[in-house]
Amino acid sequence: MRPAIGAAIFGIMCFNTNLSAQPDKQLNELQQRCGRLAKEVFDRQYSPPVLDTEHGQTVFNYENHYSARLNKCFFL
Repeated sequence: MRPAIGAAIFGIMCFNTNLSAQPDKQLNELQQRCGRLAKEVFDRQYSPPVLDTEHGQTVFNYENHYSARLNKCFFL
């Protein structure tokens, strides 16, 4: 293996390790908080999650996503 390629691979491995050490815990907490907030909003706005109409039933559901780059919680 060439020295430059070996150094590049080593640099990438160190970079990935340093990025994933501490922020993962904070990111996980923010993702969990986003999920709880999305559930609270959904339960408040769409309770019960099944609506009977003259044409059948409408079922409501939701998804949430926390964007670390934007520092925002998205609710769909």
